[in-house]
Amino acid sequence: MADGRLRPTENHILRLLADVLGVSIASFKTLYESVTTQPLPDPSDLSSPEAWSGQRSHTKKKKKRGSSKSTSGTSQARTKLLDILGLTDEATQDDIRAAYRRLAQIHHPDRFSSLGAEAVESATKNFQQISQAYQALLKG
Repeated sequence: MADGRLRPTENHILRLLADVLGVSIASFKTLYESVTTQPLPDPSDLSSPEAWSGQRSHTKKKKKRGSSKSTSGTSQARTKLLDILGLTDEATQDDIRAAYRRLAQIHHPDRFSSLGAEAVESATKNFQQISQAYQALLKG
């Protein structure tokens, strides 16, 4: 929930981990609500054709937006950068700054020094990706 939203894949992974750890779904829902202050959404059925057709139509809508290739490419690049920060296309400059600050605190490599060199290296890569996305979005 560091980025403020629960993606369908994250929902499935959390439910799998709860099952592996022997946590009942009722207990997991209660725990999730106590941590996030939001109800646990129902998982999407990834085996249903509707789940995939909805994904395809969403992708098609994104592709149709730009009138030229450069505009579409720029829009897609901005969307990817915003996704790194956990934001949507409607994000303002203030939203971008706030998301960056929040994620920088969470992923700063100094926080992982006690976990060893591998953890610091991984955190450094994540932090650099977040910083690069932030800098690119600020430039416009």
